[in-house]
Amino acid sequence: MATIFSETLKRLRKGSGFQTAYRFYHGNGGAAVLNISYRKYLAIEQGKILPVFGRLGELICALRAAPKDPAGEELICAWLKTMTGEKAYREILEPMLAGKAANSHIPPMNTAMKHVLAGKKYFISPRQMEAISVSRGTYICFLALSSDSGAWTAKNLAPIAGLTPAACEKALEALTAVKVLKKTKPGHYKCPLADKMVEFPQKTAELEAMRNKLLKYQEELIAAGANAYMRRGIMRADADELHNLFPLMRLGMSTALSYAITEKTKKSGLYSVECHIVRLRDF
Repeated sequence: MATIFSETLKRLRKGSGFQTAYRFYHGNGGAAVLNISYRKYLAIEQGKILPVFGRLGELICALRAAPKDPAGEELICAWLKTMTGEKAYREILEPMLAGKAANSHIPPMNTAMKHVLAGKKYFISPRQMEAISVSRGTYICFLALSSDSGAWTAKNLAPIAGLTPAACEKALEALTAVKVLKKTKPGHYKCPLADKMVEFPQKTAELEAMRNKLLKYQEELIAAGANAYMRRGIMRADADELHNLFPLMRLGMSTALSYAITEKTKKSGLYSVECHIVRLRDF
């Protein structure tokens, strides 16, 4: 009963790093974000039902993509093929879309690197994000332990997090409750995600407050740090053409994160790496 849409969705889901439908659904916040039950989502993957067109936005966002990205365009085209039939799509819609497809120029390396990095990703759930973002100290505890392969006590971590040992213990317990940390023995905490490429949920209205808190904590840390490298350029560009750069920048960020280490060295430190495009004004 598989359809073009169901097979495309499963392939894109796995390519994004979600190896199971369960992880994809619940890792993206479940019904609160996707606006469908898990049972209905499974029916979509099995080809039993086709989601209404308005649901594609949530699914594309959950794939960590945008409608103009290759993955977003592919899912939309798969929906159209399934809805209209391949013959009608080929004879009526494909000629209309051909010019746009010809202008898409994402290098093959993008796809290759995406597949390599997908297996290293861990997608933070909204519930886990809520626990991590509850306070600056809790966020720093997560940041430190997710960057280290060792086990830590609240006493050892407290000076780094800027907390009292008691407050640090409380933060570590809260992070353990949502399974981003685990206890190796009483009073000792370890992060099972230390060798993973951690990704937070995509921006949605429900998660806006939590994302703003995390950004505030990050900006405070960056403001207190020292620049190691910086490049900036100002240019004039067409918005649609420039959008082809976005997937490459996401790939560049993932590639940068592949340099992460989980053990202390003589020159190790926490670094902030950022991709940022700002539209300054119409011109």
